[in-house]
Amino acid sequence: MRRATLLLLCAAVIALLSGDQTAAAGCGDAEVGVLAQVSQGPYVITVSTMPPQPRMGSLRLVVAVCDARDGQPREDVRATLVPTSPDGRQGAPIYPLLHNTGTGEYRADLTVKAAGIWRYQVEVSGPPGLASFEVSAQVEALSRTGEGSTTAVFLATTGLLVAGGVYLVVASRRLRRAESV
Repeated sequence: MRRATLLLLCAAVIALLSGDQTAAAGCGDAEVGVLAQVSQGPYVITVSTMPPQPRMGSLRLVVAVCDARDGQPREDVRATLVPTSPDGRQGAPIYPLLHNTGTGEYRADLTVKAAGIWRYQVEVSGPPGLASFEVSAQVEALSRTGEGSTTAVFLATTGLLVAGGVYLVVASRRLRRAESV
């Protein structure tokens, strides 16, 4: 019984640490930072960010494309994002990749190096037609105080979980030895 509990506890910790940290942003779902939901031409398009409050560094843009008539995800389209930085410089086109089959969700992982208002020209093209519009995202600067404290907390928590797991394994082995004597 104790071994089953130990295995269940370890599996739960591993699931928590290794799970996908993004939520699906289907057409109309507001589970991530929705920048815009636009119904244009044959599509309903939701553009979202992860994390919901973008900061300099890693940023995931999610473009969810659904059919305007029946709300079904569209996976036969091409989504394109063209960024414009806060100082007005236009970047190269970004082509998000289809993430999960059946969701119509296209994702692009970016590294944002400047704070301010970033604009993205969003274009979706496919057999039913074309849609094009602009969205903007306010990207916050990293704070000077406490910068990196989140990483330190994560590392400390991970260290404690690993140490706890090692303790449980050692304790269960000692218990088995004591029971066999």
